[in-house]
Amino acid sequence: MTESRVAGRYAKSLLDLAKEMGTLPAVADDMRLVAKTLADNRELRVMLTSPVLKSDKKLAIITALFTGKMSELSLKFFVLLAQKGRDQELAGVADAFLAQYRTVQGIQQAHLTTATALTSEQRAEFKRLTEAQTGKQIELLETVNADIIGGFVLRLGDRQIDDSVASRLQRLRTSFADQSYVSKM
Repeated sequence: MTESRVAGRYAKSLLDLAKEMGTLPAVADDMRLVAKTLADNRELRVMLTSPVLKSDKKLAIITALFTGKMSELSLKFFVLLAQKGRDQELAGVADAFLAQYRTVQGIQQAHLTTATALTSEQRAEFKRLTEAQTGKQIELLETVNADIIGGFVLRLGDRQIDDSVASRLQRLRTSFADQSYVSKM
């Protein structure tokens, strides 16, 4: 989701408050829960951004949905957002908070695509090697895509390592095509 300026500012305020209160990891877990819940539930996202539904109704739904599942600070923050008429910014605030949290904690996301699901040992090894290369803590985001046939594609910031069987086959095709073109000359 795109981050608005308003969402970024609210996220920064929540981040600073959580740091001050010593609850930063708990609030980060809460924001992950909110981001995942909203990503998995299209109807909830639509409801929160709807101008037709009043803020008090949205607040009641948010409270019922997240009470007992997150810290008191996070829940109070969401109540404040709803009271200020910023309930449509909830998803943006969660995303912006997580991005700012990763920056503060020195965490870098790594997107890993494999043909089959990784075992816990493979996951740990990918994470260990990537952390050794970057010197940062890595948050590994995994995707399974059978089209790559085997191997992996690792995207880390603006760098990409493509060691997939599909890309190797494509390079071979290109190489053979180039050789056949040269031999015809």
